[in-house]
Amino acid sequence: MNLDQKPGISQLDDFAWPPESSTPPPGSVRALIAELAQIEDAVRRAPTFATPADGQAQVNGQAQVNPELMELMAREDQVVRALRSLRVGST
Repeated sequence: MNLDQKPGISQLDDFAWPPESSTPPPGSVRALIAELAQIEDAVRRAPTFATPADGQAQVNGQAQVNPELMELMAREDQVVRALRSLRVGST
């Protein structure tokens, strides 16, 4: 799955992917923090479980986690790791 394209995530209210071009250069601490804030906002708005319209609402009678939420959380993990690597690299 290519996390850079973020299919379907553009449906969330004000969340735009990728972050707007007015953000600092990619990889900078400011850009990463801005992206992390956008991701966290989108995570708060995203439903926890898949809906019947997704076609993945239940498997074996159990509710399934929203795939968009899983994508957001995976990207959040990548951004946090990038921030940590910048911190480790500066010491």
